[in-house]
Formats: sequence, structure tokens, C-alpha cells
Amino acid sequence: IQQVFDNGSIYNPEVLDITEETLHSRFLEGVRNVASVCLQIGYPTVASVPHSIINGYKRVLALSVETDYTFPLAEKVKAFLADPSAFVAAAPVAAATTA
Repeated sequence: IQQVFDNGSIYNPEVLDITEETLHSRFLEGVRNVASVCLQIGYPTVASVPHSIINGYKRVLALSVETDYTFPLAEKVKAFLADPSAFVAAAPVAAATTA
């Protein structure tokens, strides 16, 4: 097959080899690109709003750490920064290797 004709359009035969995984990965790549561009220019879209919310939360948390202002979720971060060794028990334990 040299060309595929469908509804007045001509395509290369490679379009017949596209899998659902390929379509899914290309779609997600496009969504990531839209989110990146929208975040950079400050234009809110469905793809960029979750990232904007997280970035805003990070900024508020950073302000809380640098000032006396606090809120319940910032307390844990401030406690960790004050004494990182207290959170060693919460860290995942590395699996022991046997030879």
C-alpha cells in the first residue's frame, strides 16, 4: 500500500500501524505541552490549573517557613526543618542486600 484514501484525505500507510498506546502517549505529550505553555504565560486551562494550585501552595508554604505565620500543614514542615533527625523513623528503610 502506497497511500490510504479516507473521506477525501490521503494518508501514509504508517497511520494503519498506530496502536492505542501510541495514541495515548501522544495525547498525554500534547496535554503536557499545553500545560507547560499555559503555566509559562499565566493562562489558566484545565491542564495547567492543578500545577498552578500546587505552585501557589509551595509559595505559601515557603512564606510560612520564612515568617512567623503558620497553618496546620506548615507545622510539619517547620518541625522537620527544626529537627530533621526526628523524622528518620518515617523514612523508608533500604532493603538489606545479601551476598
